[in-house]
Amino acid sequence: MKSLTAVVITLVVGLLVALTVVLARQARPDVVVGAAEEYPVYVAPPTVTVPEYVVPPASTVTQSPPATTESALSLLQRQIVADRTAVSALVGSWVPQLSAKQVGLVVRGETFDHRRIWHDYLASKQRYPSALLLWSGDFSSFKHPDFWITVVPERFSTGEAANGWCVDQGIGKDDCYAKRLTHSGGYEGNTLVRK
Repeated sequence: MKSLTAVVITLVVGLLVALTVVLARQARPDVVVGAAEEYPVYVAPPTVTVPEYVVPPASTVTQSPPATTESALSLLQRQIVADRTAVSALVGSWVPQLSAKQVGLVVRGETFDHRRIWHDYLASKQRYPSALLLWSGDFSSFKHPDFWITVVPERFSTGEAANGWCVDQGIGKDDCYAKRLTHSGGYEGNTLVRK
């Protein structure tokens, strides 16, 4: 009787161990029960780097040409605000004017819209990093009040000196000439085109 009890106990213990092994494998198939100390290998998921867009400070609003005309207008307006203080410091001085563009203006076969005007400003800014953007309607010295104007903040006491800067830079007479920014007085006497 003792031997039969011992056999039954051994069988029950054996079945419990086997059942435990089977259940453990079903719960965690990657773990081998009874193996020497092995640790599961951790495989890190691939990392994905997401570029972070940082809005530039107002003084450096310049960006690549925008996708839509509406966003180009917004960028032009923001640049005017960003450059306003520096432009105000030029009032009363002669400066080189690099560009004057208006929506609908045709220059060398290219019809300008806000996007092309923004791109034109960026091209000037790339060549002359100190270039500033202003709105002609904010000054009385422009013939038309609806142009986007790009100037270089080089102050001169005469129009001839400002035009001399244009010549020294090798810029054509139609692409750079002297302009005096003022809130009083008109176009005449505040503009000196090159001949």
